[in-house]
Amino acid sequence: SMSIDDTPRGSWACSIFDLKNSQPDALLPHLLDRVPNEEIDRHNEDQRKSNRHRELFALHPALDE
Repeated sequence: SMSIDDTPRGSWACSIFDLKNSQPDALLPHLLDRVPNEEIDRHNEDQRKSNRHRELFALHPALDE
């Protein structure tokens, strides 16, 4: 069993220890699935429309002149 104390401080071995003990990122399901372009476009448009603020300039306060 390897311990962090067995590696010289600041060495490349320290990063190997961190890598071996780190948790993997979550998988991205369906990442490589083939999807028709029309379906992707429709999904993207739906996402753009959802939670969209009606008045863009209302988000930015008016500047005092």
